[in-house]
Amino acid sequence: MSAYPTMDQYNDTVQHPQTAFSDPILKAAKIATNGMGLPIALGGGFALTYTATAQGRKFAIRCFHKEAKGLEARYGHVDKGLRTAGGSYFVGFEYQPTGVLVNGKRYPIVKMDWVDGDTLGSFLEDNYSDKMLISAGS
Repeated sequence: MSAYPTMDQYNDTVQHPQTAFSDPILKAAKIATNGMGLPIALGGGFALTYTATAQGRKFAIRCFHKEAKGLEARYGHVDKGLRTAGGSYFVGFEYQPTGVLVNGKRYPIVKMDWVDGDTLGSFLEDNYSDKMLISAGS
């Protein structure tokens, strides 16, 4: 897939989840907004991440805004691998190749369960010298 939508295009789109998303749960979602009523997008890497609430659950919706070689295939493999692995230690992760409609064209998204807390990188950065704490999970 060539050019992805811009942040402004995604922001305009996700304000109307009922028409933006193909996922039935996300169609009914409420997207987190700032004080001016605009969607809050967390940027990083190749995607923008929006917070959505639906059916009493909170989700992270990752929308790609930069081209990366093999990105879509990698996310497809991760989705398949996590579904195969099962287990309660993984958050819900769903790669949707046609998940969002922007300006008449479908683009991929990743829908994940939202988890509050530190990222693994932040946790390790803050606790790298505490071997007991780091090894507690093994």
